[in-house]
Amino acid sequence: MDRVFVSALLPKSGGEAVYNPSYWNDSSRIRKANCYAYAMDVICANEIKLQPGSLAGATYKKLTAASIIAAAKKDGPYLGNGRTIRNSSKNDTSTSKSYKVALVLDTSGNLTDYHWYTQNSNGYWSHKQGWGSATNLDASGNYIIDPRTCNRNYGYFSDAHDTLNYSKWGGYLMVTRK
Repeated sequence: MDRVFVSALLPKSGGEAVYNPSYWNDSSRIRKANCYAYAMDVICANEIKLQPGSLAGATYKKLTAASIIAAAKKDGPYLGNGRTIRNSSKNDTSTSKSYKVALVLDTSGNLTDYHWYTQNSNGYWSHKQGWGSATNLDASGNYIIDPRTCNRNYGYFSDAHDTLNYSKWGGYLMVTRK
C-alpha cells in the first residue's frame, strides 16, 4: 500500500472529518454506526443499522440510486445538528462546512445491497461495512483515492456463497453541516 501523490486526490471542501478508525471501531460504538451512519458522521443511540430516510420517516422504497439518494436527502435535517444533502461531482468543493460522500450498489446477486464512502480530511476516502470496522482501504487493500474507481468487489460474504460486488455507481453527494 503506497500513498499516492497529493495531486491525484480529489479536491476537498474543508468540512471533511478526520479519519479516526479507533473512534469508530471502539467496542462501545462499532455497532452504533453502519456505512450510512458513518458517511453521515453520526453515531446512533442504539445498536441499529440506520437506513436512508428512516430518520425522516421515509425509508427508501427501491434499491436504486435515485430512491436511496432521495431518502438520504430527507434525513438531512435530522442528522446531527442538521445537514443538507445534494447531488455533487467528484471535483465539487462547496463550502468549508461540506464534505463529499459516495453511493454504490450491488444489484447482481442474491444479496442486494448499497454502500457509502466518505472523503476524509487527508483527501483519502473511507467506509464502514455494516457493523464491521471503519477502513480507508478498498477490496484490494489499497488506499481509496476515488470510490468510483477503487476495487469494490468484496467477494464472498456468507455461508450461502453470496458475494458483495458494489459494481453499480450511485453518485457523489455533498453533505453540508448547519
